[in-house]
Amino acid sequence: MDTRLKFLSLLLALAPAFVQAQTAEQLICPARKALPEAEYNQVKERYDATRNADPLQRAQAAADLAIAFYSNHGWQNSGVAAEAIKLWSSQPGASTAAAMNQTARRAALAGDCSTAASINGPALSMLGDFAPASNELGLTVLTDQARYLFASNRLSELHSVQNKLVAYWEGQGLPMTAFQAPFYASVAAAKLRKNALVEAESMARRVVEAGRASGDKAVTSSGLQTLAAVLYLQSRYQEGEQLRAEYLKLVPPQRGIDVLDVLDEQMRSMYRNGQAGLAIDRGHAVLVQLEAELTMATGGLRSAQSKLQEGNAAGRLRIEQEIRRHERQVAAAHRKVASLQLGLADLQHAGQRYAEAEASYLAAKVYFDDRKYAVTAGELLMSAQLDSALAEMYRKQSRFAEARPLQQKAYDALLDMLGAAHPDSQHSREELAKIDVSNPL
Repeated sequence: MDTRLKFLSLLLALAPAFVQAQTAEQLICPARKALPEAEYNQVKERYDATRNADPLQRAQAAADLAIAFYSNHGWQNSGVAAEAIKLWSSQPGASTAAAMNQTARRAALAGDCSTAASINGPALSMLGDFAPASNELGLTVLTDQARYLFASNRLSELHSVQNKLVAYWEGQGLPMTAFQAPFYASVAAAKLRKNALVEAESMARRVVEAGRASGDKAVTSSGLQTLAAVLYLQSRYQEGEQLRAEYLKLVPPQRGIDVLDVLDEQMRSMYRNGQAGLAIDRGHAVLVQLEAELTMATGGLRSAQSKLQEGNAAGRLRIEQEIRRHERQVAAAHRKVASLQLGLADLQHAGQRYAEAEASYLAAKVYFDDRKYAVTAGELLMSAQLDSALAEMYRKQSRFAEARPLQQKAYDALLDMLGAAHPDSQHSREELAKIDVSNPL
């Protein structure tokens, strides 16, 4: 287990979700605004009146209803959206793709980026392979899709789309714009996770320059974070610490203690100076404060939820917005607590304090195994690293029946995310071999 790499994984995973969420909100998808009841009823009537109409008319009416439904209820009506997509897909062509793209834009402007991505994605597939420079519609659909996926946090789908966009922009040889910078930042972070450090460093530096030039703190901080991690992995600690100090000025703690600062500086320093016990004690003290923060955030969410049944329509909309704000706070607090538990587990594991380490690993797993919270690429990577570290500890205790399936799960995930050549994947594979040698079938 490489503790330095694990701490860097923690560094990568904590802030990007916050940075990306803020940037995405700036790009598209404003707060939901309910339609007047008369207007909503007109949309429903048009949908009912097109049951035997031309497929494209029916598709448009179904999509309009899906958008209106979200505007007035706050969740997706997947049935009518799916009906629209199926009907559009039965009539492929550039004109259909253009209609889908325009409808997706309306969905995004209504605040529903997830439905926008679901409608716009098939339009992109309908256009097939294209040369963006000679196909304005294709480039528009591709760019919009990246925005919708980014804003709705559909990161697994975003990967291929943003890679195509960045490749196109790179081919143009133009300066990076404020709109492009968040996608470059995401690609740079992905290159870092794949250990392509030279490419990651070059792209991250350009992101930082673009962020500074535009005054966009979210873009600048995301570039600084990736760049600092690259420098740490190359043992260029002095340069990395300078960039990280700049990052912390841009993204200060929202309240109390900055967990990144604790994990990366105080606990790491204590551990490297042979003070593992002090590092663990320090971690426990911080954990108490973070758990209190989580308790407060959860209490605020429950309080807002209890108000939902009260008041008129205008009051309900305000309360729904308050609930979404509390949900983001709860998710952020969960992430901090789980990440610190994982850091503690690694220190306890290294100190052969196995009972304590197991309890910390399992507590962290509650978060990282819950896809309601752990959805970013960095969090999915940390989940696999956690499983690998826990399985390694089980092997050291001769608990082979528990170690083997957990390490296999970790290896499969690491192989998929990082590739066979990455040190984390190789270490997991070596652990599997050690288990098989120690406990032959």
